[in-house]
Amino acid sequence: MDPTQPIAVLVEIDSPQVVVYRLWFKRPGDTLWTIFATGTDEEATNPSAHQHVVGPLPEGSRIAYHVIFSGNPETFFRVRITASQSGSPLDEPVVIDGTTDASGVAARQGEIEL
Repeated sequence: MDPTQPIAVLVEIDSPQVVVYRLWFKRPGDTLWTIFATGTDEEATNPSAHQHVVGPLPEGSRIAYHVIFSGNPETFFRVRITASQSGSPLDEPVVIDGTTDASGVAARQGEIEL
């Protein structure tokens, strides 16, 4: 990772649900998270991709994500989040998949350490 270059975060959505997500970053020593992206995908038939740029960020920074799925009950969902610099992934993509509950909702959150 080059701490002088921005980081591209690609959110790839392949789900029949409405998907809403938010991304934050936190540098080492920060006490608060900073929102840098919010997105929505309502296209149930086609996979989509949303790219957001943040930084530069120093090594040891973290990117947090929160993804909410809303649609038909007990249906499969998948989102892939990839952080990269200059077109090269910084690590393996985060794959978020599962099945919505009986009411058609699911939520997932986590962090990526840079």
